[in-house]
Amino acid sequence: MQYNTPEFKNSSLATDEFAEHVGQTITVIPINGRPITGRFVSLSDRFITLEHRDGRHTKIRPQDVSIISQVRGAV
Repeated sequence: MQYNTPEFKNSSLATDEFAEHVGQTITVIPINGRPITGRFVSLSDRFITLEHRDGRHTKIRPQDVSIISQVRGAV
């Protein structure tokens, strides 16, 4: 059985929504994707950049973010 569940998108500007997480370790779940965890290093008009423990960077478009949450206990 399938259920339709609407996605929550804040009506404010996306940059306001994400700006509070800059510098924190977060988990991002993209729409139809796997969770990505890393330190939120930068935010631009086009991308959110996460830095992984091994130094790699991942760029995600803000419009593709389904859920963003802070990782507890991370420094």
